[in-house]
Amino acid sequence: MKKIFLLFVLTTIFALSSQPGSRAQDAGPELVPQDQKDSETATDEEAKDAEQSIRELIQQRELDEAAKQLELAIENDSDNAGLHNLRDRLGQSYLVTRKYDQAYKQLQKSFAYRIANVDNATNQMQLMVTLSLLRIASVRVGEREAADVLVDRAIEAIDANDLGVASLQALSNLIPQKAVQLAGSGDLVGANQLLRERIDRIDSLDATGKMKESLVTAKSRLLSALGTLPEATEEVKSEIDEFITNAINEYPESQSILSEFSRIQSMFIARSYRSDPEAAMERLNRTVKILKTAVEEDSRLRGYLDRIRSYEPRIKAALQLKEMIGKPAPEFEIAAWVNQGDVTEESLKGKVVLLDFWSVWCGPCIATFPHLRDWYDEFHEQGFEIVGVTRYYGYTWDDESKSAKKSKDEVDAETENETLQKFLEHHELRHPTIVTPKDSSMQKAYGVTGIPHAVLIDRKGNVQMVKVGSSSLNAKLLQEKITELIAE
Repeated sequence: MKKIFLLFVLTTIFALSSQPGSRAQDAGPELVPQDQKDSETATDEEAKDAEQSIRELIQQRELDEAAKQLELAIENDSDNAGLHNLRDRLGQSYLVTRKYDQAYKQLQKSFAYRIANVDNATNQMQLMVTLSLLRIASVRVGEREAADVLVDRAIEAIDANDLGVASLQALSNLIPQKAVQLAGSGDLVGANQLLRERIDRIDSLDATGKMKESLVTAKSRLLSALGTLPEATEEVKSEIDEFITNAINEYPESQSILSEFSRIQSMFIARSYRSDPEAAMERLNRTVKILKTAVEEDSRLRGYLDRIRSYEPRIKAALQLKEMIGKPAPEFEIAAWVNQGDVTEESLKGKVVLLDFWSVWCGPCIATFPHLRDWYDEFHEQGFEIVGVTRYYGYTWDDESKSAKKSKDEVDAETENETLQKFLEHHELRHPTIVTPKDSSMQKAYGVTGIPHAVLIDRKGNVQMVKVGSSSLNAKLLQEKITELIAE
């Protein structure tokens, strides 16, 4: 959210005119009395001093004091845009420091100001930033639905104060949010229709130069939103690819379009590298080649290039996982068994085995525990076994809170094994866990780059499925595959 690129900045120019009047030829050159002029100069200086003081307080994380001074300053100078911009900055700082109620309060006020002054191009562009921050705060304070309503209000306000390209730019960030809302409520048709209508509106405009460049970035955002909707077709994805590639060819030196190109390619790579790592690697190489050439002309684009390159290790890991399918599972490396029962490496032969790479500090891992308990109950008697795999992380057990705590001191293996045993018992997990040695390469051999990481092994000892993460889709696919393998 913080990395919002203001791709086309419009500045509103106010014409200042003085009232005509007569003056004697022997009069001095002043049009305004000196005492009034001095007063106005002092007021300007005071306003600048107030802004600087508040800015420094925010930087020093003295946020409550900054909030007090900001309220007084706005009360005395309610039309000062700089002060309202500081309110956004204050709200963001409250978010960073996890003071969500205060953030929500500040950003609500900022939103109200933006809406009240939405006939100004700068406020329309800033509104999307304010709203993005406000949506984060609203989720944190349990007001998600209220934030959804604000998206509608913002769209309606900008539509009612149409400022041409500036409004289209602002809406290109807000309309996708509305489309996500519609899709989330099950109205995929409405989401697609909304995005297509806005795309058609852009296509109907005849623009050249910078204005056309701005419309290109706006359209690319709407198109990429289409590509992220559930059940997006390959035709839509190809449409996005073709559009942004043509835009790069037409505007090879445009930083805004290159950033859009980078964002879209990142989106495609992130969504495909696990399911189709070969295609993701091909896309990455193609994108890097384009951005590398651009960086040679403008080093400011290096961040985009680095971001795309950061996917390379994940793609390589995904390729490794894909290569594992159908091949013998790598050997176990065991420093200790916890919650072992009568399970041994020998007893696992001929069974369907689910290896669950996890840790006590991993929230998503804990989120999968209900599935693990259910699968154990349903399939264990049919020749199915679950084996957890973890490392030593230096945790001890807190009997009072019934949780594992990171220790400041070194924890010996026996103590941490006891911690793991109590942790597993607390979560009513009946399957065993392997603790790997400190110098173990078992995680690397199984391609673990993030947890939870589930590896499903058939009765012959061959890997048949690998899933990373705690999504409901992963759980569904794993259960279907377990059922299939049990029946063989």
